[in-house]
Amino acid sequence: MRKLTVLISLLLLAQISWSQTREQRLQQAKTFIKQGKASQAIQVLQPLTQKSWKTQEGKEAAVLLTEAYLRSGDTEKASYHARRFYEYYPGSPYQDRISWVQVRLLIDEGRYLTASRKGFA
Repeated sequence: MRKLTVLISLLLLAQISWSQTREQRLQQAKTFIKQGKASQAIQVLQPLTQKSWKTQEGKEAAVLLTEAYLRSGDTEKASYHARRFYEYYPGSPYQDRISWVQVRLLIDEGRYLTASRKGFA
């Protein structure tokens, strides 16, 4: 019984530690983005979006990853992650930021009319 209690305590501490690590990684990625280092932010954000996509940090990481891909010039991955965001987070408060990414991608493709319609939708 005592071993079970110790095991449960260790698992809870590991979860708390992982949660703090997620927040620290998210802050690190934000710092990279502010410094204009999108490729380094992408490296930090990819594991967050894959391992903790159901958490609040995962949602924010997904938005930041999409924006980082756009900033780095990888429009294909930015478009993919924007579509994926709508699929996984339909009611997210971050949808405006993803819409902005999609409008920006449409403008870069020269699809101005479609971009203007999406911007007002």
